[in-house]
Amino acid sequence: MTIFTIVIIAIVAGIIMQSMLKKRKLGTILNNTSEKPLVIDVRSKQEYNSGHYEGARNIPHDQIESSIKKLESWKNSPVIVYCRSRGRAGIAQSILKSQGFRNVINGGGYEAMKQHVRL
Repeated sequence: MTIFTIVIIAIVAGIIMQSMLKKRKLGTILNNTSEKPLVIDVRSKQEYNSGHYEGARNIPHDQIESSIKKLESWKNSPVIVYCRSRGRAGIAQSILKSQGFRNVINGGGYEAMKQHVRL
């Protein structure tokens, strides 16, 4: 086995482990019985209406900044944003973090969120 092959295997293993840890953390936060997170679906109203994570609020990513005042009470609490494929959730996550939200997690896409059922 060459050094290059070993390095590639190590990188792939690291990526897989990071993904597994993120999923475990997300599931732990979503199922926490003492402090429920705020879950925000940042897709369009039409996408939200076609199916969404139970209890999620719909605030499209392009309306996050104008909705900051309504979300102020969540600045120090877990906030999970999701969309279809992580892109819009990443934009929303960046905006929230820039406004002082301390614990914002990009939950990825709706399909990934459906894997985490609240207890």
